Amino acid sequence: KPGGRIIAIEGVEKAKRMLGFELFSMRYKLGDIVKPYVDNSKRACFVIATGTDRKEAKENLKRILAAIIIKTKQV
Repeated sequence: KPGGRIIAIEGVEKAKRMLGFELFSMRYKLGDIVKPYVDNSKRACFVIATGTDRKEAKENLKRILAAIIIKTKQV
């Protein structure tokens, strides 16, 4: 996904209440400019999810990621 200025971060509180949620860590804040994601050093955030097994953890992560929306505007 292309980079840009962060104009909104939505759904984090909802994600925190979801099954398997462990951590959401944002490297940037509203108004910051993020570069396009090309490698881990450009990652805007980290999300950690768990489950009773690998399959459940992946399913929980998928739902959690869908709940968190980071909106950007091209600069």
